[in-house]
This record gives sequence, structure tokens and C-alpha cells, in this order.
Amino acid sequence: MNRKLTKKLEEAGFKSITQMTREEYKPFEDDIECSDLTLTNLLAYDANYHYMVKRISDCLVITGINVNHQLACTLIPLNKEEAGEVLTEVNGLFHSMDLPLTLDLMCEKYKVLFENHPLVEEISYNPDYSDYVYSIAEYIDLEGGKNSKKRRHMNHVEKNVPGCRFEVIDNFEEKKPVIMDIMNSWCENHECSECVYGCEKKIIEHLLDTNTSKQLYGGLLYIEDEPEMFAIGEIIQDTYYLYFKKSKNSIDGTFFYFEYYLLKEISDVTYVNFEEDMGLAGLRTYKSRRHPIRMIDKYVIKLKENAKALLVSEDEKSMQCEFYAERKVI
Repeated sequence: MNRKLTKKLEEAGFKSITQMTREEYKPFEDDIECSDLTLTNLLAYDANYHYMVKRISDCLVITGINVNHQLACTLIPLNKEEAGEVLTEVNGLFHSMDLPLTLDLMCEKYKVLFENHPLVEEISYNPDYSDYVYSIAEYIDLEGGKNSKKRRHMNHVEKNVPGCRFEVIDNFEEKKPVIMDIMNSWCENHECSECVYGCEKKIIEHLLDTNTSKQLYGGLLYIEDEPEMFAIGEIIQDTYYLYFKKSKNSIDGTFFYFEYYLLKEISDVTYVNFEEDMGLAGLRTYKSRRHPIRMIDKYVIKLKENAKALLVSEDEKSMQCEFYAERKVI
């Protein structure tokens, strides 16, 4: 990362997301909806997007590099009445650093707080990055005509896939070799371009090497004692966020079979967030057919050009370009 830009942010009171404790982050995490903003996800992807945070009043400001490789901010305001004032303050703070301000990953309940703010010019979203949310009770329900396809998947696996069994991961450190073996097989059968947010193999390996793994819930699917599929996620409040699910092969029926037993173990949790489809046609079809009860759209909020208090110098533009280029390396 470009140290000049890091220094600017540090001098403005920002610190690395890695310096934030779970206790500090918990009030904000309890208020979020999209999976991108869990502390575990931020830490897992930090090497790609270099997240930095600053608390202003009852609002957390998170900076990082967005999917377009541009510096952007997310605001998590706990006090909704002060949200507009905080945006004005953050805008002034960024102008004092000669940096443009764009808000990203702003879900609906935050977007509505700012849509009438005098600084806001345009609000947009890309459906490729919307999270799919399901009722766990409905997802694992096998009764009635509407769930006949689920029953067919379960019956097919039980009859045609010998030795198929599910196992909860009790110790992610211990199971890391098994998980990475599955991940290696997945990588052999997929293009790197499918890892939209960076190399998932590196991200998962990093995640499993941190203390974050103690927060996780996941499982493994075995076929005749050979590991076939894994899932890694986390329960926060009433939602299970499924961060990663990979398999060695695409065996008919095993995806739902695995999800059924994974979610049955946490049937006291209300929702499961299966994250985005990233515009991948097969993934979109699969997730849409599972009947989400809601989609969590994430908005980009662009501020008016005349909101810029200072012009960005040529040196600053060059510095930002270097910064963006370095963040693409993973």
C-alpha cells in the first residue's frame, strides 16, 4: 500500500481494521445486514482492500478499495438522527485530505438516511452484488408439494451416492488440510476470474490462520470417507452468514443434501445469508430457485462535484493510482 495515503488516513484518525477488537466492532456488526460488513469478512479480505476505520460520534466510517479499485467509504450510523451530520463531517474530512468521497456497500436502511442529503448527487446499485437471504426453517422444510424437488435431491443422494455423510467442523485449525485439499481441487476445475474479490484460496487460507476461525461455524461432506465439500460461515444475531462453500465435483443432489444438514444443525437460527451471485449465471439460477425471502441491495452514493472543497493535485492523482494498482496484487 502507498504509505503516503496510509499516513494521511492515520493522521486523520483512521486505524487498520486489524486493530479493532470484536468488542469495539460488535455494536456496529449487530446493526449491519450485508455479509461484506461482518468483522470476519473484513479481516479475511483486508489484504485485498486494506480496510481502515474511524469512529465519529455513534457512526463507524470504514474506508477501503471497492470492486472498481477506487477508494470508498461505508458508514454504519447507530444514531440514525445524526447520520446526515456525520456525512457532512466525513465529507469535510476527506476534502481536508484532498480525497474524493464515495459511499459504497450502503444497504437500504442506511441509504434512506442519506438520499435527501444536499451533498448527494446520485444513488445506484448493481444486482450482481445483492445478498440472498432465506428463512432457515423454510429452506430445510421437506414437506408438501412445493418441496418435492428437495425431497428428490435427498432421495437421489441417499440411493445413488454411497457413503455420503455430513460432519460439523468443530476445529477449523485441525480441519484446515482437508478444507484446502477440497479448495485445491475446486481451483483446478475453475477459472481464476470466478474469484471476483481476489484469490479465494489465499483468502480462506488466511482466514483459517487467524483467531477469527474460533468464531466460525461450518461443515464437511464426505463420500465414502473422502472429503467432497466444505462450508465456512458465522452466526451473528439471528443470521448465519455463509462465506464460502466449495466442492471437488458437481454431484447431482449433493449441494442441497449438504446445505440441509449444515442448516439443520442450527435450525434455531432464523435466517441464512448466501451472499451474492456476482453476476455468474449458474450461481444466480441456483440461488434464485431456492426462493429467497429478501434481497439485500447495496448502494453506491455519489456526492455532487461541487461538494469538493479542494481539487486533487496531479501528485495526489498519481499517488492514488499507485495505491489502486498495489491493491490489485492478490
